[in-house]
Amino acid sequence: MSAFDDNATTYLMNNDYEFLNTWTHDQGPASMPYLLTDGSIIYPYRVPFPTMSAGGVGGGIQKQSWDGEILWEYEFANEQYQHHHDVEPLPSGNILIIVWEKKTAQEAYDMGRETIDNPLNVMW
Repeated sequence: MSAFDDNATTYLMNNDYEFLNTWTHDQGPASMPYLLTDGSIIYPYRVPFPTMSAGGVGGGIQKQSWDGEILWEYEFANEQYQHHHDVEPLPSGNILIIVWEKKTAQEAYDMGRETIDNPLNVMW
């Protein structure tokens, strides 16, 4: 399965490179989608205006049915937390979201950070 193209389309292919299904998305991928046992996919995507600018920024997660219907969508990108590209679907149906947590320079120093070299004087 792949979702890395400019058109934000996920492709499911067999070993003979035949397309079994495609899903289209409004936003570009943050990482690889996950195919679930019911035929739906979990699609981590990059939100249009993330709260930080760095590699691996995501911000949104979407579940789509086999037919492409959006079953649910969740965005996790605010001034304190930013979804970091990947997720982990669990057997229970829950989804773990990897996030960055914003810290002020003082909070970072208090936790042992020695330097912060960015103009915002914050650490994600």
